[in-house]
Amino acid sequence: MATGTLTGQTIANTYKALLKITGADAGGTTLAADAVIVIEDGDGNPSSLSLSQQRATITLGSGAADDFIVDGTTLVVEGDNNRIGIGTATPDYLVEIVKANGDHTSTALSITNSQAGGYGSALNFVSQRASGTTRAIAASIRTQGNASWANADETDSNLFFSTVVDGTLTDRMSILGTDGDVTLTTGHLVIDSDTKGLVLGADQDVTLFADGAGTAYLVRGTDVSPAGGDTEGWMKFSIGDSAGSYLSINGGEGGDAELYLEADGGDDNADVWRMTSSTGGDFLLASKSTGSYVTNLSVGGDGSHVRAKQPAFLVKPALGQDNIAINTAVTVVLGTEVYDQGGNFASNTFTAPRTGKYQFNLNVRMDNVDSAAVYYEARFATSNRTYTVFIVDPDFGQDAAYFTFNGSALADMDTNDTCTVVLYQSGGTAQTDVSTDSNFSGFLAC
Repeated sequence: MATGTLTGQTIANTYKALLKITGADAGGTTLAADAVIVIEDGDGNPSSLSLSQQRATITLGSGAADDFIVDGTTLVVEGDNNRIGIGTATPDYLVEIVKANGDHTSTALSITNSQAGGYGSALNFVSQRASGTTRAIAASIRTQGNASWANADETDSNLFFSTVVDGTLTDRMSILGTDGDVTLTTGHLVIDSDTKGLVLGADQDVTLFADGAGTAYLVRGTDVSPAGGDTEGWMKFSIGDSAGSYLSINGGEGGDAELYLEADGGDDNADVWRMTSSTGGDFLLASKSTGSYVTNLSVGGDGSHVRAKQPAFLVKPALGQDNIAINTAVTVVLGTEVYDQGGNFASNTFTAPRTGKYQFNLNVRMDNVDSAAVYYEARFATSNRTYTVFIVDPDFGQDAAYFTFNGSALADMDTNDTCTVVLYQSGGTAQTDVSTDSNFSGFLAC
């Protein structure tokens, strides 16, 4: 080819043609329409561009400069790392779009469904199957418009995020354009634009929302205006600014309000406690015992309180203890329990269930008191020390048919310390009896 034209300009015959399009083979036979047309340089060397009726093929080298470039940075395909750049000559990713502009829409990647009626579009993420020969959609992001879209004012649409579950593409999260609700379809979580709250549960069981004044509410269903007398209960968390913070638990109409405290995972009865504001107006504090709760403290609306498990006892002799020995410490036999709250009295002995101060009281009726005795003494014998309750000289001028002695002590005791009642008659005759009218009582004071 001696001469040719390029963009309207004559190419001098001293130059070789830039391209040669061969339409016939070497024998002069015209190539078919679907034959490959190779673009050659002036020396007859084929370039990296070939054309056919079906395709245009550009073969790039593997060097750093072997790129396909359109208009500088409009489109760049790098031959050495197979990256594509739009707006950049040096893409850092497989596909990179770069544009410096204050309008974010100018850098948007648009996927358009041209079918009329508000039909949406989808972006699918495809993975290779284990066989290595087939591929499948692993996840998808798609839009869905309103089929009645007629003009620019009708712009409500939905956005869905989906993953494959048991071979089926399943919606996992949706953003509804109508009211802005965000729904986790499988996880049963909704961010509701009307309540400005977080709705939890498959059937919208619970809603968490704030009132804008530093107070958060947890309500049954989606009721965002809870009030006294409501059938359903609710909780309120107030985060104080200049005021204090508090937690309010409101039982539904006819129901108690309860708070459970479970230490160490709650796997042991001793770790579990329950606080209750009852419908009867009492405040109850209960601990768990053998699978059920036992009330330890009950406080009435008038301030009175009952401590049902506070150690307390009242015991007395089951039989008279006759002719007690002289000049020796005699333990009073107390075989009848009038009550033993906490179960801490046994075998004439009280055992402290925990460290504290215990109030002990003693009333002893002794019959046939010997006036010749030097003295009678009663003691509380505890693990820490001995308390003398009374000591009496019985010189009444004659023997007394009966006499009642009494006294008390506030004793300090440690866990598992014990206390018994001991009588001592110094001198005289062993004729004195301890009557069944006697009693010994005590309780944990503090």
